Amino acid sequence: MTFRPIVLSDLDYTVIFDSVLADRTRELIEEIRKQAYFIVVTARSYEEYQPLSSIPNDGLVTENGAVVYLRSDGRDVVDAEWDAVMARRYDTLVGFRDRLRAEGWRIHYKQRAFSSSVTQSGKTQEDVDRVEAEVPEGLRLEFSRNTAGTYLEVFPIEAGKDQAVHRVCHDLGTPVSQTFGLGDNPNDMGMLTVVNFPLAPGNCDPQVRELVQHRRGYVSPQSGHPGAQDILQQVLARL
Repeated sequence: MTFRPIVLSDLDYTVIFDSVLADRTRELIEEIRKQAYFIVVTARSYEEYQPLSSIPNDGLVTENGAVVYLRSDGRDVVDAEWDAVMARRYDTLVGFRDRLRAEGWRIHYKQRAFSSSVTQSGKTQEDVDRVEAEVPEGLRLEFSRNTAGTYLEVFPIEAGKDQAVHRVCHDLGTPVSQTFGLGDNPNDMGMLTVVNFPLAPGNCDPQVRELVQHRRGYVSPQSGHPGAQDILQQVLARL
């Protein structure tokens, strides 16, 4: 039986840089979509993704895997069954979110998750360690990093980019053995661990580089837009 492969790709600093998708990158994504599903996987909420909605794709995973959308008749349709699982953690999520806000953390609100900038909240490593130790049962905390600093990412324990890989495979009827994953950040590491073949641009976090190399994936020698295009070309060569 022949399965259509799935390419799951992070957005920021993996295929877009400062929210810009290069024309050549777009062309390569469209080439991939002739042979495989191309699924966008991001920590952004759906609303934050909207300015980038022209990026070609066959589905969308937002909020670090807490919300899954599949493309149907040109529309992004929420996976309702998956959302029902996430909804069970909503009260716990809101309680933890509001507690951190009361402690001075600047909260970035999302539908089924939230995030907070350590730097913008004026917090120390001691504060981070305490929060990490106090995450309520049923929630999961991961870290992401960009040029603005380190962020806390909090979402239901059933979510995460790793679990989203399994959910998308379930929804599209493709085994995990037919998946590729593209990422650059520590919060992509779950996804890069689960997919069959991981790839990363040269500007990736050192932890990501080590993981991809350990899994015998591909880390581009190039960074930025050239690095994104290089890893997409590597995917095409393996389809």
